[in-house]
Amino acid sequence: MYESLLKEQLYGSAKQATRRWWVRPVLRKRETDGAFSKLVQDLEKEDPQWYFEYLRMTPTKFKELLAIVKSKIEKKHTNWRRPISAATRLALTIRHLATGESKRSLSYQYLIGRSTVTLIVAETTEAIWTSMKSQCLKPPTQSTFQTIADKFMRRWDFPNCIGAIDGKYIRLRCPENSGSTYFCHKRFFSVVLMAVVDADYKFQFVDVGAEGSAGDSSIFARSSFGCAILNGTIETPEPKPIPNGTILPHVFVADEAFPLKMNIMRPFPGGLSVADRQKRVYNYRLSRARLVVENAFGILAARWRIFN
Repeated sequence: MYESLLKEQLYGSAKQATRRWWVRPVLRKRETDGAFSKLVQDLEKEDPQWYFEYLRMTPTKFKELLAIVKSKIEKKHTNWRRPISAATRLALTIRHLATGESKRSLSYQYLIGRSTVTLIVAETTEAIWTSMKSQCLKPPTQSTFQTIADKFMRRWDFPNCIGAIDGKYIRLRCPENSGSTYFCHKRFFSVVLMAVVDADYKFQFVDVGAEGSAGDSSIFARSSFGCAILNGTIETPEPKPIPNGTILPHVFVADEAFPLKMNIMRPFPGGLSVADRQKRVYNYRLSRARLVVENAFGILAARWRIFN
């Protein structure tokens, strides 16, 4: 008797737990009581402002995005059950990106199983990226670079600047068996979003996924656009006179973590004396121009809180 009780405590009951249901009864109410079927539809009809705050876009923009990705995320009907609609999948994913809300919370709101929510977010974000990256991140032409340079001069008083470079650490759970590979100097696990931003806070180049333990300079050098900038293969405008008449090349601005190159300008090192007025003015102007990339990251994280 004691032996059988001990075995049951150590190894569990011999009886295998039977599954109570194929689908939780409450999840069957998704098409009538789920957040997309009820809340989102009510907001679209009655309160466009709250709709925008909920999904970070207007109903028109949501429908445009849905039309672009629908073929990649829509599932076929089967004899067993109706699939989750493409619109529901997109709304759930957008809400997750907008708020950083947990998969468990979204599962309760949208009446979708938690594992299914995880799968939906992964599939839909991949569909958005593959469908829109070429449309939203077109490589700038010489004409585009010249327009960017003109705006940097007008707004930030920095001539011949065609972009600001920096990286942002994005928190994540430590991947299995990764050790300290993703542990950054800010003391959390992360991947790095490396980007070039123009004078309008718009992203021109992005590279995401590098390990948090790597430095900005090495991540930049490994990225496709970083290699192109360092090798001088990006088609930038011809050198142009700055206000004092000196003809100089067009450049990207960055902080001291990046290398000094003919097409990358970084600040003079700290500890400048009062006598180094020209260097101090240069550092000030460069800092103002470089702030656009930090501000762009701030705008991105405020709109899409998954990046916080």
